[in-house]
Amino acid sequence: MKVAILNDLPLFGGLGSGAELSTEQMMKEGWRRGHTVTPFTNQTMGDLSDYDVVVLKNVVTFGDRPLAIKEKIVNWPSDYTFCKWRLFYKQAAICKPCAQVKRYESLFQNCELNIFLSPLHKRAYEHVYPDMQASICIPSPIDTRRFVPDEKTERRPGMAVAVNSLLPFKGVNNVLAYAAAHPELHFAFYGAKVDGPLKMPHNTEYCGMVPNHKLPEVLSQFEFFVHLPETPMPFDRTVGEAYLCGCKLMVNNLVGATSFDWWTDRETVRTHLAGAAGQIWDELEAIA
Repeated sequence: MKVAILNDLPLFGGLGSGAELSTEQMMKEGWRRGHTVTPFTNQTMGDLSDYDVVVLKNVVTFGDRPLAIKEKIVNWPSDYTFCKWRLFYKQAAICKPCAQVKRYESLFQNCELNIFLSPLHKRAYEHVYPDMQASICIPSPIDTRRFVPDEKTERRPGMAVAVNSLLPFKGVNNVLAYAAAHPELHFAFYGAKVDGPLKMPHNTEYCGMVPNHKLPEVLSQFEFFVHLPETPMPFDRTVGEAYLCGCKLMVNNLVGATSFDWWTDRETVRTHLAGAAGQIWDELEAIA
């Protein structure tokens, strides 16, 4: 089977975010099964007529091009394609009549399948597309063999870690207010952050960027993982990665990962995340 994947950012270059990591993990499973899987950006996309299925990941930079695709389409979004604010989407009443929502309606209604990253993600789409058909929830694919507690690392009680939480769409205001309200804990922030100065509480520190391959070692140092977004997050794979590395979670109800009914214990979560890429390919093989 030949599958094309359209994504705003190039893959396997180490330049992307969680969406690119998930897509790379999914592609590896496709190659393992013997399929031809080719990623395209808007700059590299050409004739797709030779492909059995076209998967749409993040396609904001593609403009109207996805609306003209004639091949079988599977929509597998990492955020909110219909919203120009993307992860700032507030799921408000004013969103329903938005011109952007109407623009993408036929695409989501007519594709072979919509694969959402969580029940929360699916509900956020259904807020503006209540009659959406052919949809399923599959979590972000994670290489769970890597995300285990590091036995050589000492876990420090009273220490909390956050990854990318100092970004506006990840809830910077919420997490800093939470830290200020909990002086008994110490908070370490890793990853990207908002430009400009931040008023950081005395019990916090910014530790900079960390390579993905180092995350298990970093996460294993902390008792807690904190993530408090202000808008509905489709999944947030760092929540799953931290949980599998032994962290206790401090999250709110806007985290997609924990909206699954199977999010009950670490081994159950590990089983579902480990099988996510395979589940996606089971669906694609059934469609093709």
